Amino acid sequence: MNSANTTLSLPFTEAEIEAMVTEAVIKVFDTMLSAKIDYMDTKCYITPNGERRPAEAVPIDSTCPIIASAVGFIGTVNGVLYLYFTDALGKKLAQIFLGMEAEELEAEGPEVVSDTLGELANMTAGTFKNQMCDKGFNCRLTIPSILRGQHFTIESTSSVLRKVYRFKLHDTVFAVDLLMKPGE
Repeated sequence: MNSANTTLSLPFTEAEIEAMVTEAVIKVFDTMLSAKIDYMDTKCYITPNGERRPAEAVPIDSTCPIIASAVGFIGTVNGVLYLYFTDALGKKLAQIFLGMEAEELEAEGPEVVSDTLGELANMTAGTFKNQMCDKGFNCRLTIPSILRGQHFTIESTSSVLRKVYRFKLHDTVFAVDLLMKPGE
């Protein structure tokens, strides 16, 4: 495929996108969980010029169950923001967010963890969206969705920018996977 035909004309540089994503994640985790997280690195799967890399498993511990929460955005820029957590970290975040002990959380069932991680994804995507709106690029959010499983692989088309940002919390890595393309 000719990369000249797949060039994306996003209104932001890759550095601006990285700054908006990392700021959104750090802000939400600090505000809602009083958690200090560390940004680790970014992995690029598809660049704005259309260079495509093969799909790989989400870069977190795939030996245990993973919970993925996702929120899309539609408007001047379209995309989806996934947050990937190990099941254990997801439960820990729900405990902190809800002020519950592990036994209480377990008694409530997995839906409570799913709802909490969906809300964290919603707040993170909302903070990211607000940054785009502040720059004059309006969009709306979709409702959160949750996936559970192991060995997640996301493969996108060459017409979408895809970057995965890794963070560390309590010595556990989690990832934020951003896919975006020009919208309306």
